[in-house]
Amino acid sequence: MRIISLFFALISILIVQNGFSQTTVTYNFTGGIQNFVVPPCVTSISVTAAGADGGGSGGGNGAVVTGTIAVTPGQTIRISVGGSGNCPGGGFGGGGNGANASSGPDGACGGGGATSLSISPFNLASRILVAAGGGGMGGGTTNVAGGNGGCATGAAGNSPFGVGGGGGTQTAGGTGGPPWISSGNAGAPGTLGQGGNGGSDPCYNIAPGGGGGGGYYGGGGAGSDCWNLAPYGGGSGGGGSSLVPGGGGCAQGSNNGPGYVTITYTATGSTVPTFAALGPYCQCATPGILPATSTNGISGTWSPAVISTASAGTTTYTFTPNAGQCALPTTMNITVNGIVVAMPANVASTVACPGSTNTAPTPPTVIDNCGRTLTISSPVISAIPACAGTRTYSYTYTNACGTSYPWVYTYTVSPPIVTMPANGGTTVACPTAAVAPTAPTVLDNC
Repeated sequence: MRIISLFFALISILIVQNGFSQTTVTYNFTGGIQNFVVPPCVTSISVTAAGADGGGSGGGNGAVVTGTIAVTPGQTIRISVGGSGNCPGGGFGGGGNGANASSGPDGACGGGGATSLSISPFNLASRILVAAGGGGMGGGTTNVAGGNGGCATGAAGNSPFGVGGGGGTQTAGGTGGPPWISSGNAGAPGTLGQGGNGGSDPCYNIAPGGGGGGGYYGGGGAGSDCWNLAPYGGGSGGGGSSLVPGGGGCAQGSNNGPGYVTITYTATGSTVPTFAALGPYCQCATPGILPATSTNGISGTWSPAVISTASAGTTTYTFTPNAGQCALPTTMNITVNGIVVAMPANVASTVACPGSTNTAPTPPTVIDNCGRTLTISSPVISAIPACAGTRTYSYTYTNACGTSYPWVYTYTVSPPIVTMPANGGTTVACPTAAVAPTAPTVLDNC
């Protein structure tokens, strides 16, 4: 009896020169269903599938089927990898059971399981590729070899005394082999996807028939012998038939071991996301929003995630498509222009009187190169001069980034102008009449 090693799917990735990645995925026998989900940008897969061999040293070999299958991204392909036949049990994947004997070495062996790929709704009718399993070895002393898993038709089992099972075809399972004589038991016929069970030996329980191999249609189980003097032997199971995709190939009886599947595919035709250009922006302006979906319908994320206008210069933003889309990363360069401010010259004026400096000047409006008006602070006013001197009004302009620019208006107060009256005098008769005169009031120009 074979020991069947269980392997998980092994994935190997090859990079081809055209820039697209070619991937080969290998599925080995696990005893259960495995799934292949078609990746993005993949529209066809190349498949090699092998059916398992039948049980016993003389179990028939499985068939190997190759083909190219059209697929759709996101589609699930269900994979059933056939197991080698045991003695007496049939292999996973539709191998028919061999029949037991009273003496262990005289027992018959089960057929090998078929390896198949199917699509939704994942039943026998929705299989798209099947590699047939081989028939199980017959029981008794003859140990005749099982029929090989075939292509259009499986090979019939061998007939030492009990008759071997028939091979599966494209329309029916293999026929069950009749016993050597009518007192023995016939094997069961194969059916869609299932090999027939071998017939037990009702006479002496020492020469049963082998089970049919699984397949598109299973091989037939073999009939028993009915004799107790060596040599004696039941027939071997028939091989199953295969389902070959259009344009594919098949090699009958080419796999001596558990089944396997290799799937090779190439991701092609990736879409480059497109976006409307953004910018240029002025430094410290409110920027646009990086779109989460391209103009040709690709969704994804940006790095950096938000446009920054804090500094002048050009920044590259990278768009990465979300998983599951047939798309490539792309970039966008966004330029931020620095702020340019042309400040007007400071202004000065000359006034005659200090009081004239109490009138606050009107500061000019200043606009940066992006058309934004700078904010103006309240003025800082110096002390009024008592007489001649200067008085300043200092304003602070601030741009969108918070940078400050000074602007100063200066009053210059001229020295006062005084016009003195002419000296006066009078003539009196007596000295006592010379009294102090009243000095005239003199005003300056202010």
